[in-house]
Amino acid sequence: MKVTGYIGNQGDVLVAKIEELPGDLFQDDQCKKGILVFGELSGHVHELEDLDFVSVYRSSQEKYAGLMFLDVKKEVRLRHGKQENFKGREADQDYHKPATLPPGTYVTGIVPETDHLSGVIRKVVD
Repeated sequence: MKVTGYIGNQGDVLVAKIEELPGDLFQDDQCKKGILVFGELSGHVHELEDLDFVSVYRSSQEKYAGLMFLDVKKEVRLRHGKQENFKGREADQDYHKPATLPPGTYVTGIVPETDHLSGVIRKVVD
């Protein structure tokens, strides 16, 4: 996988443009719903709108564990907000602004949380 450009972050979700999609891709339920990340505790979700123009995949290759791949055919929006049908109490309403992705192929993943003073790097828990 060759990264050809950094698109940006939407909170802890990183989006980078890639030259082409890797092999061994599959779609699970989360991919089919266009959900990149959801917070079981916060009720927040990072999801793509208008799934007619984007396909979301995971790779079965171990080196790509935790990453998702996007094949965008027409400009789509990545939104951050309350997860549909969330049963718990929403932690806050500190939403990130929507991001627009032009046509292309992308890789997404969660940026680890870093405490620069202590040197601790940990997975973000939402």
